[in-house]
Amino acid sequence: MNPIRIDPPPPEPPKRRWSALTIYGGLAVAFIIFFVFPWTLRIVETAARQLRVLWWLVLIVVLVLWLSARFRRKR
Repeated sequence: MNPIRIDPPPPEPPKRRWSALTIYGGLAVAFIIFFVFPWTLRIVETAARQLRVLWWLVLIVVLVLWLSARFRRKR
């Protein structure tokens, strides 16, 4: 009787993290939006002065990042 060979499972591919290109690209898009649409810069300035507005701005940014990461994972 021959012994049964059990191979280990294949290694999982490494998880992709935010690359520098993604971060710098996001910052570039933000600056372009600030220059094309000046009212967005006023919203950010108001958020810097009022904690209540800053909280909502942070929640919106986190939601956008979470959704982009979630949809990127499903491809």
